Amino acid sequence: MRNLYFLLIFCAFVLCGACAPCAPKEASVNIQELENLKRGMPREEVETFLGGRGRFQFAAQIGTNQVFCFGHSFDRPQTMYFFVFKNGLLSRVMLRPQGDVETVKRGERMVEVLKPMDPEMRLNLVLSASDLIGQHLVDSVRSNLPKQSDSVNVLPAFILTAPLWVRASEDIKNDYARNKELADRFDPYKVDIGMTPDVVESRLGKPSRIVRAHDDTILVFGSDEPLRVNPIYRFSWVAVVVQSNRTVRVFGGDFFDRRWLK
Repeated sequence: MRNLYFLLIFCAFVLCGACAPCAPKEASVNIQELENLKRGMPREEVETFLGGRGRFQFAAQIGTNQVFCFGHSFDRPQTMYFFVFKNGLLSRVMLRPQGDVETVKRGERMVEVLKPMDPEMRLNLVLSASDLIGQHLVDSVRSNLPKQSDSVNVLPAFILTAPLWVRASEDIKNDYARNKELADRFDPYKVDIGMTPDVVESRLGKPSRIVRAHDDTILVFGSDEPLRVNPIYRFSWVAVVVQSNRTVRVFGGDFFDRRWLK
């Protein structure tokens, strides 16, 4: 009987490892508590509330203000919300705009990607979108859940390590590990508005490409390495826009224009 007990424990452990990963308990938040996110909260406080930093989207100098945006997912990584900060303080929250998508071939897979759009146009769409801070955010998250629930796990918006369900394949696990290495190397959070190109390169390395556009110099950082990683979790290319030897824009995630790679 004792051996049967330990056998059952072992089987439960194995079966758990074969399932999709669960979010850690400390990363969960009651849906209604999202109403406590208030305009004017510091970015660090919002990140703590959500259980970690989100997927970088853009940083920009707009007039006298520094504007920053990251994406965060609730329950499903496909459902993302954009959190916008002005001078380090929460300014607005909106559902990720649903841009037109197209199907492209990535390695041996066909995946859906956003159709090219000028990042400035996408940025303006976000800044003009309806603000959901307060009860509107609670209602929106509830409506996007697969089923009604009193609580929801806040998923990391940028999962970098191999999910449990792929660990049976060592080579794919290695691709996820490499994905994390590249994400750390080309981390847009390392770049601040106002940095000179020399400082940017000291943090991200040499750019893969340099694009000239009118008065802008666009430094492009990333890698073309073929990785068998779910596109939702793949590291993002980064574009740093320089004017008069100073960084004025940083684009990643939805805001990186893949036409810069051509």
